[in-house]
Amino acid sequence: MIISIQKNKIPKQYSFVLKTKQLEEILLNSNINIHIDLYYTFNGIGPIFEVFFYLPNKNNPYIRLYIRTKALPKENISIAREKMEKIILPEFRNWIINILSMPKDSTYLYEDLYFSAIFENNILKINYM
Repeated sequence: MIISIQKNKIPKQYSFVLKTKQLEEILLNSNINIHIDLYYTFNGIGPIFEVFFYLPNKNNPYIRLYIRTKALPKENISIAREKMEKIILPEFRNWIINILSMPKDSTYLYEDLYFSAIFENNILKINYM
């Protein structure tokens, strides 16, 4: 469940790649119901979609995801949105379902779990741990 959304202002010639509704639908259709903080940023470098997974701790007694997505120039937005819908979000769904299905005592959960999708020069690279 998306708990908070923060969206920075962007120049008119840019647009955000991810639409919140896309993320909400994939979470709902996959029965993924965990705390999510979603941040839309305007930053010229880095992934167009990145996710950090956090186990419960003394400050936050629940599993949570920190998701950051960014804006691209409008001339690149249609191809980037297509990649988001058809490749990035399905891969993200598989990644988080795999993590949530692990036993609670799995040592893998204590790694720095991270998912990222970089889109540069119309080439998509997805990395995750």
